[in-house]
Amino acid sequence: MIIPLLFFSSGWSVKEAIETPIHPPGARRSALITFKGETKTKKQWSLLLGDNEALVANRIKQGWNIKRAITEIPRGYKCHI
Repeated sequence: MIIPLLFFSSGWSVKEAIETPIHPPGARRSALITFKGETKTKKQWSLLLGDNEALVANRIKQGWNIKRAITEIPRGYKCHI
């Protein structure tokens, strides 16, 4: 099995890269993210970091891994996590 380099450069573990299904182009991906045992939507995670509802979604689109997208606090914001 060949595992695309994209998975590793995005911060995925080998297990995640092997077990996570690849979505066909145009398919809607799950909006739920589980991190440290908590499952929330991208919007809910974003609102914990500040007032930008699309913060986590935008970070993921820019290639950030889930851990960094959820834990890095934007400059000038108070974190609610």
